[in-house]
Amino acid sequence: MFRSFKQLEVWTGRIPDWRVWEGLDIVFVDTTLKSGIKDFAPTPELLWPFKQGIVSEAEYVDIYYRLTRERFIKNPEPWLWLINQERICLACYCKHDCFCHRHLLKDILEKLCRKERIRFIDRGEPIW
Repeated sequence: MFRSFKQLEVWTGRIPDWRVWEGLDIVFVDTTLKSGIKDFAPTPELLWPFKQGIVSEAEYVDIYYRLTRERFIKNPEPWLWLINQERICLACYCKHDCFCHRHLLKDILEKLCRKERIRFIDRGEPIW
């Protein structure tokens, strides 16, 4: 008997490249503070001190993970909706190959998929 498994393919990308993603049958997820889905975005209290060099990368990681955990506990629906898509691109404005919350978010989703028994496929970050 054939058994089908759920899976989630995840890319990361940049908001300015949205037109490239448009025809690819991939859910383009804006994770930015200003225009994105707030459950996945950093807070202003985290983002601006980081951009000013007041908060280190290690501190940012700790705070972002704690923040997203609290958000999931309060409201798991956006998270469960996201991992139940087939193909997504987590997007923001940060440059390619730099420290960014979209990569942290991808790690969080991988753990959540594992917990929910969804196969997670990391497709990386194409540079158009």
